Amino acid sequence: MGPVVRAFDSSTVPATYAHDENGERIEWMPSATYRLWRDVGLRGYGPDGLPSGRFRGGWAACNATFSDLMVRTGLRLTEQASVTVFEVPTSIALGGYQRFWLPGVIAKNFSSRWVYVPHSTVQEVIAYVEWDRAEVVEQARAAGRYQRLNIDTTSGYVTAVRVPLLINGVSAGLTFMPAASLVMGGVEPQHAGSVSGLLQTVQQLAAPSDSQELTAASRRRTSSTS
Repeated sequence: MGPVVRAFDSSTVPATYAHDENGERIEWMPSATYRLWRDVGLRGYGPDGLPSGRFRGGWAACNATFSDLMVRTGLRLTEQASVTVFEVPTSIALGGYQRFWLPGVIAKNFSSRWVYVPHSTVQEVIAYVEWDRAEVVEQARAAGRYQRLNIDTTSGYVTAVRVPLLINGVSAGLTFMPAASLVMGGVEPQHAGSVSGLLQTVQQLAAPSDSQELTAASRRRTSSTS
């Protein structure tokens, strides 16, 4: 695949690696190696740069754009998975870097911030929106998926779904940040990265069960009121 730079190589400087890695072996992928991995693994090209007939993946452009956006902007996986086309730049404008605002509710540790996207990645996002995403939306419309999602607002939808979601959002905003501050406040600086990752993992593991309970409750409520 190509050369790999290790954190303990003599050619690196302290700014190029995490200070809390505790002696673990950390490997960095150079840009040329990343592009080769992306083209072969996600786009379906061979090492010679030509399309491979053995590739069995789907939506290659979408996957490659997702990977490029995350690599070029430094977004976390959970952050980028929550971003919609209403937030990312979808026009060339004047070229160069473009920025969009990452809301705190989807940012790690509620760290809302500006995210800067290079011109080449903006072009990839635009191509994805105009081609791959448009095709998926058209297929969903033809299959009637949007019609099945159409809910009568005069039913118990407001009280069964919207109100619980509002309460959940307000309570999350009032509890997550103080809880995170309480947990991280007593952590030694050299362990801050590990504890922060553990905290995020626990939150992510708890979220699916909460969502399932809310979905089940809303279904019971809407079925009883219909």
